[in-house]
Amino acid sequence: MKRILIGLLLGLGVLGFGTSFYGNWKFTLTLLPTLRIYQSTLTLDCAFAPGWRIESESKIYSGGVFKYQNFYIRGGFGDFNVWGKIYFHAQEVRYRKMWVNAEIPVGGGTFRASFNHWASAADYTPTDRKTFGNW
Repeated sequence: MKRILIGLLLGLGVLGFGTSFYGNWKFTLTLLPTLRIYQSTLTLDCAFAPGWRIESESKIYSGGVFKYQNFYIRGGFGDFNVWGKIYFHAQEVRYRKMWVNAEIPVGGGTFRASFNHWASAADYTPTDRKTFGNW
């Protein structure tokens, strides 16, 4: 009962401040030999301030294994734009990696600064190696 009340209060708070909240659920369903959800991604998106959004992405695999939790944020201050993502391993309860970009118009172009961080070499994927080089 307490959880329902807290959920309603949070929901009313979001509506009261004029923010938007929505989401979607994508999943892969196997039909044979048994019916089950193979992979599932729940995405929730919230606009919490003018020009700012935060997105939560939860990845659940067969057998109900909640494996990954990611958060993406995007917003700006005037011409200055910021966006980034942080990744967690939900099953192992640990931080995996993050990246943040900031961009501002300069003359006829733009200046972008990026920050990337990995918790360990094990979280440094082949895509990261291709983009940034060896660990």
